[in-house]
Amino acid sequence: MKRPIMRRAALPVVMLAMAGCAGSGVFGRAPPGWHDAVVERLGSHAALAAEADLDCSAGVVSDAPFVVARYHRAGVHSRSIGRLLGPSDPPLHVGQKVRISIHDCSAPFVPVSAASPT
Repeated sequence: MKRPIMRRAALPVVMLAMAGCAGSGVFGRAPPGWHDAVVERLGSHAALAAEADLDCSAGVVSDAPFVVARYHRAGVHSRSIGRLLGPSDPPLHVGQKVRISIHDCSAPFVPVSAASPT
């Protein structure tokens, strides 16, 4: 009689533990290197920085040009990364496919049509 009660009590504990691992990034962590992404937004840093999951602007809030791109990690969830656009960066447009380095904020967003890094 007590076994079904124990199983019912254990199931929520196991589910909670698995949810904690999934939320901590243990599963689906993106490997280092370059990843495919799509430019999602272009605008000023002040307007768009809060929309990026990862802001590579080093906390500088300004009206400088800013780009937000969305990429998929090792799974079904996607994340976004934003960075300031420098004068030497290639011109980008919304919907454009780019290659990004999510572990190196100093790396530019490279359009796929250009010689893309691997």
